[in-house]
Amino acid sequence: MTMATYYKKLAFLAVAVFIAVVSAGQAAPIYAEDKAQLIFSLAQKLFDENVKAHGYTYWVGGNIGMPEDAQRPKGVAVGQAIPKFTFREFDGKASFTNETLTGPYVLNFWASWCGPCRNEFPLLVNAMEEESLTVPVYFVNTGELSKSDAQFFLLQYAKKVKVLTDSRSKFGNAVGLNFIPVTLLIDAEGNVQAMQPGEISALGVEFFAAIAENPGIGAFDWTKPNKMPTTKK
Repeated sequence: MTMATYYKKLAFLAVAVFIAVVSAGQAAPIYAEDKAQLIFSLAQKLFDENVKAHGYTYWVGGNIGMPEDAQRPKGVAVGQAIPKFTFREFDGKASFTNETLTGPYVLNFWASWCGPCRNEFPLLVNAMEEESLTVPVYFVNTGELSKSDAQFFLLQYAKKVKVLTDSRSKFGNAVGLNFIPVTLLIDAEGNVQAMQPGEISALGVEFFAAIAENPGIGAFDWTKPNKMPTTKK
């Protein structure tokens, strides 16, 4: 082997190593600290939005909003198991319970006569279609005045969504769900990870998507909204 050939091979090897290192760096996973910072940033924005709109978001990592604006179904609390439920498919063919549904997933309680429900419905559907929200969403029709109105509303979504029904508002009455919409994020253990009473915004959907993918990561303190809390390792 000549010296010229040797140096050519050496140069080729060096380039190959450089490419491998760069590629590895690009594919490097996002560390928990970075994810926590991302979720905190979303929580900050959601806090500002909630304060202006008098909204409130419950989350196991720290509630987001001003306490005077808090409202929730009395029988549902974050960090606790979702109360027992039995929901049937909208066409009545099958039933789903808290024991048969495997988390994580989202429950969205709605009715066709509810304006805020109609506003947020496409936000959740689009998030699923775009795969920015990667957990399944079950749209639970409750307190419906006219099933035909609900069916007409759902025509525009065809088979894009999974619609269930809370027959005679049995679950809603049991947990004190006297207003809609309400959106719940249930984790893999069947516990309520987050809850949004009232209309969820595009930012709220983004926040739910982030914490669904990263359970147990991130924290927020409404008394110090500009300071990221230190979390225990």
